Amino acid sequence: MPTPRYYRAVSLKGSTYTELPYVLALAVDVGRRALLDTFNPSEATFTYRRIDSSTPVPQIGDRIYLVDYVTGSTAQQIAQNNDLLFVGIVRDAAIQYAPSSKEDTVATSFAHSALATYVSNLATAASYSIPLYNAGASEDLHAQDWTGSAADLLRLIANTVYGRLVELDQAVALLAKNYTQTATWKFSDTASGTYQVYDDIVYESLADNYYTEIVINYPIDQTSTQGSGQRVLSLDTISRNATNAATVGTYYKNTFSSPVMGLAAISAKASAQSTFRLAKVSTLGAYQGGIYNCVGTQLEVDFRGQTLTVIIEGFSISADPSDSRYTFYVSPGDLNSYLVLDNTTLGRLDFNKLGF
Repeated sequence: MPTPRYYRAVSLKGSTYTELPYVLALAVDVGRRALLDTFNPSEATFTYRRIDSSTPVPQIGDRIYLVDYVTGSTAQQIAQNNDLLFVGIVRDAAIQYAPSSKEDTVATSFAHSALATYVSNLATAASYSIPLYNAGASEDLHAQDWTGSAADLLRLIANTVYGRLVELDQAVALLAKNYTQTATWKFSDTASGTYQVYDDIVYESLADNYYTEIVINYPIDQTSTQGSGQRVLSLDTISRNATNAATVGTYYKNTFSSPVMGLAAISAKASAQSTFRLAKVSTLGAYQGGIYNCVGTQLEVDFRGQTLTVIIEGFSISADPSDSRYTFYVSPGDLNSYLVLDNTTLGRLDFNKLGF
């Protein structure tokens, strides 16, 4: 029987951190499944043992941190360690009573809040100059008063600059299209100290990433069309003018105008690893090494004699006493080529998708 992987959970109410003991099972869903999917708040659930009435039960609005197991430490140190799996706000909690009080459990669901709240102070601004993380530049977008939700604004910005949204603890980062970050390990069909072994891989035609006509919708009720044909992609943006909208459309057309076969998902069990590193993907950000902010990271996969480079779009974790499974949802490197100098994946001449 596989050795189970252990996890810890901490709630934060006001300024008080409290550990929620004996995590029994969890499910985490972060990011998106495919390159053109809509960005939505990440979600998670977990169940823990309530051994007596003194065991705390989180309330709606409390912040929850799920982490890969660490020994010792205070509840605050556990929440702020580098092995963060997920952080979010409680949406619901229910006590499940058993014949014995020591077998009672608490099931909790929670979701990331920053995608809906982070730019609330920006939502009434007259214009935006959006910094692009790790890009050393910014994009000037259309000047207008914004009356919609902050989440919708962030999605429009991401569409306009062909970026990715990455949820952090209490913020959202916007990754530029030429953002580069490399995973600290690789996937293979053979486990070793520097490789993680996978047991399930999805390789598909990526029909949802093939379009011959791009329609860019931009303020105010205007459109710009690039290409033609029956496969039409329509995107809402806040491009600042017709020239900018045409440039954005050309970029999308150049990127998605050819059918592509490629990796879409890759999955692995924690118990199959000679050295477990699935939860430590990169060295980015506040939780350096943690899986939580791995979206946008380049990952190499050895597959039947060839090495493929993919970009992580999202991930999921499911864990119970029997085992833990980590699944990464990815896009092929050739749908992410931006001619980034000194980068082996994004810097290859004649393999880029130049548009803007």
